[in-house]
Amino acid sequence: MQPVDRPFLPNGRRMHTDRFTERARAYAATRPKHPPATIDYVLDGFGDRAAVNLADLGSGTGLSSLPFAAAGAKVWAVEPNDAMRDAAVPHPRIISVNASAEHTTLGDASIDIVTACTAWHWFDHGVVLDEVKRILKPRGRLAILEIHFDETDAFTKAWRDTYWRFGKRVPLMPGNLIDHALALNPDAVTHATFPFAQSLDRAGLHAYTDSNSLTPTDPDIYNGLHAAIDTLLDDLGSPGCVALQRISDVTHIER
Repeated sequence: MQPVDRPFLPNGRRMHTDRFTERARAYAATRPKHPPATIDYVLDGFGDRAAVNLADLGSGTGLSSLPFAAAGAKVWAVEPNDAMRDAAVPHPRIISVNASAEHTTLGDASIDIVTACTAWHWFDHGVVLDEVKRILKPRGRLAILEIHFDETDAFTKAWRDTYWRFGKRVPLMPGNLIDHALALNPDAVTHATFPFAQSLDRAGLHAYTDSNSLTPTDPDIYNGLHAAIDTLLDDLGSPGCVALQRISDVTHIER
């Protein structure tokens, strides 16, 4: 797991759970899904997948919950944001839970696997770890999943550089993303990465840009960002499709 800075508001409070409210549709339409190899890695060792109870914390629009449900697990998709939950695609093996990661409302020792998919950095780590300990079964697993950009790829780096010419910066508290999580069992930690590509057409790349919470809302800066993305694509000869190279990064911590 790469070191990641944890975002804080200027007054020291963590980011609000409504941060993606206005971006829910773009988020659901364009955010990347973890590849099948990642899903298999998270579920590995639990036998009959139909018997697996999985809690997906900060499930958002359900992009992270759906692959686990499709693989056979019963998923409790825990998400406090109404707009994000409303944008989720229903699935018979997914139960939508209106709650925060820190206070899931799930039963004690009821969950085999807890996942946090590109979400752990938003949580109050000290509080959420106590909640993970409460809901996990004695031989359960915490899986923290992130998706990084592979900036060794020229286009991926060019898009990132373009984005950060305009994207908003927030105060950061430095630290490793999983420091607190390791306290669950520091002697039972495994890690794996799985590269994949996120393919987008021009409209999709613009929509993906809009799905990011640090995309500027000031009209002049916003329009400048999107004009710069068009220039980037035009300079490449206006390809019908481009690929952002991504890395699915998974850390297991066994109870």
